[in-house]
Amino acid sequence: MDSPDAATVFEAAREFAGTEYLVALHQGSALPAERRGALADRLAAFTGLPAGDIAG
Repeated sequence: MDSPDAATVFEAAREFAGTEYLVALHQGSALPAERRGALADRLAAFTGLPAGDIAG
């Protein structure tokens, strides 16, 4: 399977940041742990950071 090109990854990250991630940031500490974990997994895929470190 081919990896997506940089423009595709950038657009996916931009869409994520402007939708799901933005909503999560607004929820702050009220964000459910399950949702926090799912978002950490997505953010880890974009950044290469471990999801456990992101979710804290």
